[in-house]
Amino acid sequence: MKGESLSKILGTSLGNIRVFSYRQGKLRSIPFDIIESTDDNRIVLPEGPEGNPNDGDKLLSKNDKVFFMAVDTGAKVVSSYFSSELQNVKEVVEVNLSHPEENEIGWIYIVSFEKMPPVLSPFDYVVWNKNEAIVYTPYFFLQFKLNKTKKTYEPSFISLTHVGSPSIGALPLDINKKLKLNAYTKYVIGSISESDEDFDTSLRAFYDGNVIMYARATWKMKSPLGIGSPVVFLDLIFDPFSAKAINSFFTPFDPSLLVKYNEISAGFQSNERLLRDPLKGKGRLITSTDKKGFIIDGEMSENERAWGQSDSRVDWQATLFSFGSLVMTTVYDDYLTKVGKHGLKWSDNKTAECFYQDYINFDKFDNRQEYLYKQWTGVPHFSSKELNWDNLNLVLKSTEKPLHIKVGDEYEFISSPFFHVPDIKSVKKYYRY
Repeated sequence: MKGESLSKILGTSLGNIRVFSYRQGKLRSIPFDIIESTDDNRIVLPEGPEGNPNDGDKLLSKNDKVFFMAVDTGAKVVSSYFSSELQNVKEVVEVNLSHPEENEIGWIYIVSFEKMPPVLSPFDYVVWNKNEAIVYTPYFFLQFKLNKTKKTYEPSFISLTHVGSPSIGALPLDINKKLKLNAYTKYVIGSISESDEDFDTSLRAFYDGNVIMYARATWKMKSPLGIGSPVVFLDLIFDPFSAKAINSFFTPFDPSLLVKYNEISAGFQSNERLLRDPLKGKGRLITSTDKKGFIIDGEMSENERAWGQSDSRVDWQATLFSFGSLVMTTVYDDYLTKVGKHGLKWSDNKTAECFYQDYINFDKFDNRQEYLYKQWTGVPHFSSKELNWDNLNLVLKSTEKPLHIKVGDEYEFISSPFFHVPDIKSVKKYYRY
């Protein structure tokens, strides 16, 4: 939620804000995070080699954002109830979340206090271990590659391990070998191909919260003359259920003077064990355009190679195994949907490698700043003798069927995966490449 929707408590010290839900006849303090943003929309990420903790004033402003989990919502309660149960209450803001299509509804209450607020919720849904480059939640475990710098090691965003939790019907197997990232740019003279091994993929700055871990990475694509190449901002958000990546692209001037074509592919290279007995032939890859899909068995057929493009604003691909399933959802902004071609590349070959990558390519650069969003989510108890489509629909709901959010009687909006899109032109000077 944006701070501008919380007019009753703007200017409140962040330390005097709590979030509650009413469940089973009792007020419960729920985990939440507040990430500050400056007046020029620069997000405040206090940790990391390029963190900016001094840019925040520790007061709730219009540009700040409040995060909580929809699963923590509860029943409706009158605002006066808070003063009878809690001391030093100043203001109570009622927030109603609903999904009308399925008649789902819930409430949370954001409360400001004059002084001495109640203790915070003890739950930390997302644990970030910077030294080991590990993100751990009740539903998944991710470990990232460490990049050696002059003095130390810094975490990258290239994931090396992705393990699902038994709590979502997964066995503790390392499903993915690593993030597989490729970029190809054709210039007026020559072309350049790059992979995750070529980019400086260090995470620049972090926010380590209780419901999200927010991190930023940036890199600059290569160009023959060292000018005119796109700058990419990658904002990574980890919540208890998923890993998200918001990719923003910016070009310093009209790139069509130098750039003729650009393609970016992102996905995962699978662990070789998925193609070995006794797991061989037990997996399946399906997409939003082909729910039958193909068996992952290390034997790739010709019609699989031809598999390809989509014209939807939202695409998803799911790898299904009896020991756990993972879905990658991609959402494009309207301009990229209109001018870009996007779809799926994949390989299922035991003599080479098994991978899938979502790609987008385009040869029009009118806007000069574009963005897309990716999300990887474990699908609870999806793949067994019969596919549990209801559980896949639950995972896809956040992008295909967003929540309606109403704040008191003043403010109403629909949730969006693009909850922070940086103005790269103004903030890229703060980050090295």
